[in-house]
Amino acid sequence: MTEFSLCRLCTLENFSGSIALITSIIGLFPQVYKSYRTKSTIDVSMLMLVNFLVCSIAWTIHGVCTNSTFVVYSNVVGIILSSVSIWQKILYDKKFPQTQANRGKSLSGSAAIVDEEQIGNRREGY
Repeated sequence: MTEFSLCRLCTLENFSGSIALITSIIGLFPQVYKSYRTKSTIDVSMLMLVNFLVCSIAWTIHGVCTNSTFVVYSNVVGIILSSVSIWQKILYDKKFPQTQANRGKSLSGSAAIVDEEQIGNRREGY
């Protein structure tokens, strides 16, 4: 490869690595902030958070083995943010268990009322 091609490749690698780092931060940071502000994680899936953590750990190991700085950096950010989110989920769900129970009841009750109204309207020709 010529010197020009190597420079372009390095620039492309740096650019795509920067994008990976930025999107890792953007991925979970708004959720971490919202959970902190509202002290609620009711709508956050623990399975999704654990999956994100495992994925970030695997990519970090891969990045270390292949000597890819941006893969390591972006996924370390993912590990930190997903760990904070998991901690928030455990803390807030334990701290406010009644909120979750009430929410489930109100949603299922509302859905039942809507379904009955819709069925009644269909029967009456509305």
